[in-house]
Amino acid sequence: MIDAHGKKSRQVDLVLHRNDYHPVFEVGGIKHFLIESVVAVIENKATIDDRKLLREALANIRSVKVLDRLNLRPNRQNERISYLNVDTTMAFGESVFGVIATEKAPSRDLVREVFNAYLSANDRRLWPNLFVSVGAGHELLGLYERDTPAPGLTVDPWQATRFALTRPGGFKLSPLIYLAFEIANLVRLAGLWDYSPADYLLGESAEVPRESWPIP
Repeated sequence: MIDAHGKKSRQVDLVLHRNDYHPVFEVGGIKHFLIESVVAVIENKATIDDRKLLREALANIRSVKVLDRLNLRPNRQNERISYLNVDTTMAFGESVFGVIATEKAPSRDLVREVFNAYLSANDRRLWPNLFVSVGAGHELLGLYERDTPAPGLTVDPWQATRFALTRPGGFKLSPLIYLAFEIANLVRLAGLWDYSPADYLLGESAEVPRESWPIP
């Protein structure tokens, strides 16, 4: 992913993006997605079995979320969404959704330790939205709890008061189904973010030195 200031993210395993409005630049066989086009990113690993791998996955998600999809706020959504009706904050709607998914997760204690350290060291806009372990016997969801507007689970970091991990066998739905639900709901609600071709392609050279004469 790239933003209008020339910053790039790390490589991410899966990118969910809009292809009906934003261009995709391919350089040296590598696709570069405008950050305004990106709805969600997923770090998808077969196994995350130690602190290093989990920290790397968090760093990859962070490298996307740190990009400026608002382009210092001249960007806007062409499709108006009333976030009052979807129970999320406006900041959530402006953020790329970030997921870490694995088939085999490390221990619950390790997940809690690494996440607690990451959350305390980073701004909420850089927090991942969901951690999912889907392998049989390793089912686990990591997300947040909120107190308002109603107590419960949330993937919105700006509503979070606590980090939550599901108990073994205590979650009736498959974590994969929960992930699919969140992605489907996100795509349904995500607005179309405008972008500036001049900022991406011309930058400081947009003002071309010239001479001019009156037209007779």
